[in-house]
Amino acid sequence: MTTVLLATYDLMPDGEPGGDLLVEAFAERGVDARWARWDDPSVDWAGADLVAARSVWDYHRRLPEFLAWASRVEATTPLLNGAEVFGWNADKIYLAETRGRRAHGPDGAPRRHRAGPRPARRPGAVGERGDQAAHRRRRQRARRGGEPSPTTGSRAWPVGPGSSSRSWRRCARSGSPRSTSSAAPR
Repeated sequence: MTTVLLATYDLMPDGEPGGDLLVEAFAERGVDARWARWDDPSVDWAGADLVAARSVWDYHRRLPEFLAWASRVEATTPLLNGAEVFGWNADKIYLAETRGRRAHGPDGAPRRHRAGPRPARRPGAVGERGDQAAHRRRRQRARRGGEPSPTTGSRAWPVGPGSSSRSWRRCARSGSPRSTSSAAPR
């Protein structure tokens, strides 16, 4: 009978949710499958016909140890995907490669990717707080000085003599000009 070991981690010793269905499906086909923790030293990985890393969801926290385990298993037993693929997947540079982004700079030299957390984005980048504040300031300048508004494209109401800019802004928002002022909308 063929034996398959399904690698998991310590928080899911019985495999992923629904993993019992996988074991049953193997059994229906005459394959002896069982779950085993990838970091359990008592597991005889060499005794299996095939090893599949299924729910090894802690590998990224212990990457060197996991890749060493995968290399050891792969040396004695077929391991689906294998240590090389796991290492490539853990690097995450492959995301840039698979998205079609240039993996090389304009001079043809490979781009460098930093290990560890990414630096914070600069204020003012799209979708960040700085960008929203800058957009709000542009709208306010447009209302005060009559510059075209970046949102509506229309000019703001000018402030008339003897009136506060607040009351003019209120009128501008409501869409009705003030009849007591000599100033008219542009």
